[in-house]
Amino acid sequence: MTRRLPLVAVAILIGALLTAGVACKTAQANDTQIVSQVQSKLYADPTIQSKQIAVQAKDGVVTLSGSVASDAERAAAGSAAAAADGVKTVVNNLTVAQPQTAENARKQIQSLIMAAEVEYIVQGMSA
Repeated sequence: MTRRLPLVAVAILIGALLTAGVACKTAQANDTQIVSQVQSKLYADPTIQSKQIAVQAKDGVVTLSGSVASDAERAAAGSAAAAADGVKTVVNNLTVAQPQTAENARKQIQSLIMAAEVEYIVQGMSA
């Protein structure tokens, strides 16, 4: 009887370790499934124009990163991610890109022209 007790304890310990290993693999598989499901929801949503959104998941916590065109698109991506099965929390690290206005474009073009003129003058002086 005393010899059986250590064997039973070892068997219980081995069973517990195997169960813990299976639980870790299941969590990884679930995170992979969550990422896949979130990506599918993002691509299927017509209000989300940006397809450059990175999705990561760890223990059901989904992190979104990348850049979108508007606050509405950022909110839609967060909602789509939250709707996926198994998602506990969404960390929305998406940034809203500044829209290109006509004034900003004009200033950019002017600065490029000025830089080209300066380069042309400098090259002319060195010749």
